[in-house]
Amino acid sequence: MNFFAPYIYGLHESGGEHLMLEAGRPGWVVELASVGLDGGSGPADFTRLSGQGLGVIVRLHNGYEPNGSIPPPAFYDDFATSCARFVARSAGCHIWIIGNEPNHAAERPHGLPILPAQYADCYRRCRTAIRRLPGHEQDLVLVAGPAPWNAETRYPGNPLGDWAKYFADTLAALPTEECDGFAIHTYTRRLDPSRIRVDIPYNADGYRHLRDEFGSYKDFMEAVPQRLRGLPVFITETDPTEPTTGWEDGRNVGWVRTAYEEIANWNANPAHQPIQALVLYRWPQSGVIHDQPQWSIADRPGIIEDFKQALRALPPEVYRTPAPRPHLAAGGADRLFARIPRIYTNQQMINALHDAALAMGLTAWALLERAGLSLIQLASAREAIYQGPALETLPGLSGEAFARVRSLLLAQLRTQLLWRGVVEAPDGLNLRTGPGVENPILRTLPDKTPVDVLAELGDWLYCALDGEDGYLYAAYVKRAAPQEEDEALALPADEQIAVPAGATAAERRAIETWNCYGGFLRRLSARLNIDPGAALAVLLAESAGDAFGPDGRMIIRFEVHIFRREWNPPDPARFDAHFRFDAQNPASGHAWRPTPDSPWREFHGNQTAEWEVFTFARGLDERAAMRSISMGLAQIMGFNHQMIGYATVQEMFEAFQRSERAQLEGMFRFIEARSLVEPIRRRDFLAFAAGYNGAGNAPTYAAIIRQQLAIYDRLIVPTPVSTVATISTKEATMTEAIEPVMSSQGAALPMPTPPPLEMDPELYDAWRKHVERGFENNNRMFDRTLNAFMYPYWLTVIMYVVLFLVGIGALVVAARLSFESGKEMYTLLFGGIGVVAFLTFFLTRPLQALEENLQFITWLGLIYNTYWTRLAYMTNQESVQQDLEAATSDSIKKLKDLLETHAERSSKRPGLR
Repeated sequence: MNFFAPYIYGLHESGGEHLMLEAGRPGWVVELASVGLDGGSGPADFTRLSGQGLGVIVRLHNGYEPNGSIPPPAFYDDFATSCARFVARSAGCHIWIIGNEPNHAAERPHGLPILPAQYADCYRRCRTAIRRLPGHEQDLVLVAGPAPWNAETRYPGNPLGDWAKYFADTLAALPTEECDGFAIHTYTRRLDPSRIRVDIPYNADGYRHLRDEFGSYKDFMEAVPQRLRGLPVFITETDPTEPTTGWEDGRNVGWVRTAYEEIANWNANPAHQPIQALVLYRWPQSGVIHDQPQWSIADRPGIIEDFKQALRALPPEVYRTPAPRPHLAAGGADRLFARIPRIYTNQQMINALHDAALAMGLTAWALLERAGLSLIQLASAREAIYQGPALETLPGLSGEAFARVRSLLLAQLRTQLLWRGVVEAPDGLNLRTGPGVENPILRTLPDKTPVDVLAELGDWLYCALDGEDGYLYAAYVKRAAPQEEDEALALPADEQIAVPAGATAAERRAIETWNCYGGFLRRLSARLNIDPGAALAVLLAESAGDAFGPDGRMIIRFEVHIFRREWNPPDPARFDAHFRFDAQNPASGHAWRPTPDSPWREFHGNQTAEWEVFTFARGLDERAAMRSISMGLAQIMGFNHQMIGYATVQEMFEAFQRSERAQLEGMFRFIEARSLVEPIRRRDFLAFAAGYNGAGNAPTYAAIIRQQLAIYDRLIVPTPVSTVATISTKEATMTEAIEPVMSSQGAALPMPTPPPLEMDPELYDAWRKHVERGFENNNRMFDRTLNAFMYPYWLTVIMYVVLFLVGIGALVVAARLSFESGKEMYTLLFGGIGVVAFLTFFLTRPLQALEENLQFITWLGLIYNTYWTRLAYMTNQESVQQDLEAATSDSIKKLKDLLETHAERSSKRPGLR
């Protein structure tokens, strides 16, 4: 929808939206409007927000305690009219929430409980009134979610006040066509990110089936009935909600980043109803427009920094606002899926079936066996395109199993996308189940929707987005602008280097680093006139190995002794209360403690701890803290910021936190500034290390650089650019799982070659029959050729046998005549005949011709069968003509060579030919 924000980030009330805009990730702003029964008098123009690409959601409520977020039932029509009056004079907003947390006693009108059916009645009246307004016919009117962990509203059927059941009962009272979506709330109790990612049961009798802490949002999501799971969901309030502490002292402990990662992970599962927003409660400074200082974000720099880091989290696409998934509202049997084209390998099918089985609590190969597939046959040609029964027709898979296998298969395919595109269709573009307008529509994608293109199929593209997949008409999908920084670092895909079997850890790291940064290092080497291998060796020797940790924050090391020097104005007493180091060896003995009475904590070697002490130090003196850390891949100290081109250490910190490119460029700018390029150029690594690492460490680092350069010279330079990249960890793990099965059973023939992707069936059938006839004609030709050779040579063999017998007989006659008559003439005559017969037999080697001709037939068969086999694998319509010409040319050349060789041998053969 064109009034959806691009990203899931959000703030409750305006004032901090510049953070999202500056990061290039516009998200959501929730505003409040108390409309009473007269339309209210508050501001209603939100174009200053929506005009900047932000999504705007306005909560319409009757008033605050004790008036209630919605009025008593007798005034529902008046309230609906009041809401419509406010919407009519508004601008820049098309998403509205009716009331707030109706199960909460504080939201009741003068203490009167709001039952689910009553709220549903009020909601329907308000929705009808709003959508009758010109220009607001397609507005989204959202159901207000209950307060989690609040059991104050109890009624028949819900005697314990279960908040998730309250939500379910509310939705049950709404017709499918009279509900547009939901606004729910979720919280942790304290400022502790560890409470976000785990499901903690609510610790009270009668409620243990529900979740405590942040995971309570899942209870509300599970309460949504199947028929409404295609609707949008917005989390419009989230925070550490303990009333006495709120955001506490505002330390940056990663709470905000972890919360957005959690929702992004939820959205990544295609079986989940996606969440369109996670809105932090609340922005304005205390005393400005509210009296809740414990939740004011504007007053807490640490929380703001946490939000900034969340806004820089990579990859950005996982934090995009997902479109609703209407297909989730259908029952499993009625749900439509796109047909996945044959672009996945046998190995990928094995992976999907294996992982789905384990996820369902089955044995590893249970689903594969139920589907009637042979693990041996698939594994014998892992990298071949899968050619078994179509996924949609596999027998023995339940609806759940099919959905899981399909989801896992699609996740693998998305890692090998062809290119990223964007929909260019002002009226929207239909996503279909197959390539062609005759196929059903899954949904219509809005203009500017980003998509991953996984296959090009003539006029159609097979695409994936937000856990969905389908076919789009290619003419209305344009290539997205390339992410130049990311693409510039790595080698092109076809130049990636494979890690050889048995490679050492150092060799693996060298090759993987070259694959990741080879594009950058090549250009850098050309600019500095140095050997790319030397640039790689220096990077490997002088870098920390990683640019960012698993949480998206760059690798740092906080140097306590440097912080003492940089702290300005110095405060030795406070420093000694929180930090310590070895005075004799300042680079060692580092420890800290958050309070003077806390135990000392060591922190080097643990990035979470490094960031914790750094964040604490920033609260004392931000500039000094930043100057006291080494940052990123090359671990360059912050106090060197001017040397590498940054006016302030804050600029360096922001740049290094934003990208690996900045870290790499910073490292080599540091090398240039220290006049260390020339030693690299000369390969004088001892001189380089002395300048970079200090004279005392120079021999050690010089040896490391030489070792890394030797790996480059040995493994990277000679390797052809077409080498396939190293096997993935996933495939290696799967290999271990498959090997016992493979070794316990016999070998199998490989799977047949795949048909051309989406080729005209009649054309493909004609081509297949042509190849089959070719093989049949080959067989007939070889039978006839063999017979043609064999008949005369059997006759020749018989004649030579007769000659042999004549020779034997002549010798016998000669001996007998000589013995009986003593006549020498007969003896010489028949003896001569015998000798000549034997000489003729042995000198002419009658079987030699037969042997050579059989070899000729064998080679002729190989040439012809190779030709037809090549034709059988020609499935690319664009290159088939060139492939056919090449195969024909190769075969003709081999036939000529064979005939010439055979003729030459025949001419030299003695005897009858």
